[in-house]
Amino acid sequence: MAANFQKIIDRISEAFSFFDFSFLISGSSTFAICCYTLNRLGMDVSSDSSFLNVCVSIVGIYIAGLISFALGKKIRLWITNKAGTHFEEIFNETVKFVNGSESDDKSLKLRYAQMWAYLRDNQEAKESMMFLNRLWVMQAVFEGLMFSSVIAIGNGGILGIVIGWNMCDVWYMIIGGLITAIACYWEGKRYAETQIKEVIITYYQLKNKI
Repeated sequence: MAANFQKIIDRISEAFSFFDFSFLISGSSTFAICCYTLNRLGMDVSSDSSFLNVCVSIVGIYIAGLISFALGKKIRLWITNKAGTHFEEIFNETVKFVNGSESDDKSLKLRYAQMWAYLRDNQEAKESMMFLNRLWVMQAVFEGLMFSSVIAIGNGGILGIVIGWNMCDVWYMIIGGLITAIACYWEGKRYAETQIKEVIITYYQLKNKI
């Protein structure tokens, strides 16, 4: 009974982290930037505070978060992985560290998925999985915010063309968006790489206990 109750608590906690943190932060940023840009362009999108408008805004924020995460991840991978070898380099580097020999397997992503599946089914890896989930959430946050920053840069350019480049908020959006995008790229990359290393090292540690 206590174990089942703990599972329910863990699921609620995971759901809260997944929906409230990783998507809603970047979604709120992207949504707010778009609303601000539309207001500056003369379109009043924020004066109506009716219940329907609030509901539509919440849905819009969540959808913006999903889009921000998906496209932010694409942007990070495009920058990091132009040669298509970034994942393989991290994987081989970590496997080489663990067992002293470099992997020559061409199906690294399948092996990586197999490691994830092993950890998910192993009760001894529960704390490691919680840590990995936190890493994933933080990666999702930074990748989503990176896309929000790109939106800020683009919208700042649009405002500059339409209302003039002498407005301070135009440059705040462009320069602030650029700095934030660079910072979020590096942090998202760091969390993604830490995930790969953590999965592989934990997998081999548990395997070696058998």
